[in-house]
Amino acid sequence: MTPAARVQAAIEILDTVIAAARTGGASADKLVAEGLKARRYAGSKDRRAIRETIYAAIRACGPVPASGRAAMLRLVQTDPDLAALFDGSGYGPAAIAPDEPVAEDGVAPAWLEEMLAKSGVADAAALLERAPLDLRVNTLKADRVTIELPEPGEPIAAPQGLRFAPGLLPEVGREPEEASKRTVPKVSEADRAEGARIAAAIANPDLREAVARAAEASLAAGSNRRI
Repeated sequence: MTPAARVQAAIEILDTVIAAARTGGASADKLVAEGLKARRYAGSKDRRAIRETIYAAIRACGPVPASGRAAMLRLVQTDPDLAALFDGSGYGPAAIAPDEPVAEDGVAPAWLEEMLAKSGVADAAALLERAPLDLRVNTLKADRVTIELPEPGEPIAAPQGLRFAPGLLPEVGREPEEASKRTVPKVSEADRAEGARIAAAIANPDLREAVARAAEASLAAGSNRRI
């Protein structure tokens, strides 16, 4: 897909998210996952770029925007390079008209910002950033002082807790390059069922599938304990 086609796909999926927000429909995570799944022609890099553009547009808007295009035009205000992709060529979005409506900016709808302020949240804009990952070390195996990790974590107040800066989620269905050089253990139906059980409570469908795949691979590699 061309960069312009990715923007148009993001606009179309945003339209479904906005419609659901107005009517109390499905969550954005579910609609984004369904919208990307329906676009079978999109490669893994295309899907990731579209997903990131969608959520960037959502974060850029305060009140629910009038349309996906209005939301994307709000994002153009903070990322001027996007404006060049509105050229009307191929599968890209139509050129920007001088009087087009642009969604309002802000952290959230006014009523929610007011509630956050009353609850003592001083910097509501920080809520738009990716949250860190907190883990607790299994003291039956190690402790946070001696455990060896690929990247060091920051100790937190929780006993044996470590905090890690957020990173990119693995693309569902795509294996890392080094994985092809290793012998992959055979995953049984029991491993798949257990992996699905472990990840069942995760709301985000992409993250749920990624966690389930990681769990079933770990079980297939020889772990004989329940997670």
